[in-house]
Amino acid sequence: MGLILYIGIPIFIVIMFFVLANDFAKNRERKELLATIKSTKASDDTDERFPCPSCAEMVLVEAKVCRYCGRELMRDITPEDVKLKSKWTREEFNAAIASGDNLSGANLTGVDLRETDLSWAILRGAILTGVNLSETDLRYANLRGADLRKANLSGANLNLADLREASLTKANLSKAYLFGADLRGADLSDAKYNSETKWPEGFDPEAAEAVLVEDE
Repeated sequence: MGLILYIGIPIFIVIMFFVLANDFAKNRERKELLATIKSTKASDDTDERFPCPSCAEMVLVEAKVCRYCGRELMRDITPEDVKLKSKWTREEFNAAIASGDNLSGANLTGVDLRETDLSWAILRGAILTGVNLSETDLRYANLRGADLRKANLSGANLNLADLREASLTKANLSKAYLFGADLRGADLSDAKYNSETKWPEGFDPEAAEAVLVEDE
């Protein structure tokens, strides 16, 4: 019995030493991993992002492939592409649309966009205050957070457009086709509409403080 204790105790001590050392190493790895995750998240929060043309999820400007839907982002995106606050001309706008550029944040005040094909256009957060968008095709357009105050959207097709958090205060929505549009969080106070305006199913324009006007 004494021999067993004499041999067993040192072996037990050695085993416990390695167990404790292993636990210590694992704890250190966990702490390092958590620190890495936190620093990465903090870094990501400050990086420039833009909406993916396919799924509209925000991806880093350096990304070559969307991590959400797998779309290849063929064009080299630079931080300047998402900082488009300087005023645009109609010619610059037409060229950008033809190239399929991301126009999030573009300042389009004063640009006449009547009867323009803007279907699938990425205009997230764009400044469209007072812009004439009458008879414009905006189907599937990403207008989330866009400034459309006093914009003329009479006869515009906004079917399945993303208008979440967009400002449509005092916009003209007469004859506009909004059936299927996402208006969650949109500000429609004093927006004008008529009997020919087509709203999303179940949407109450009166509750949204929009104003019904007589047909011309």
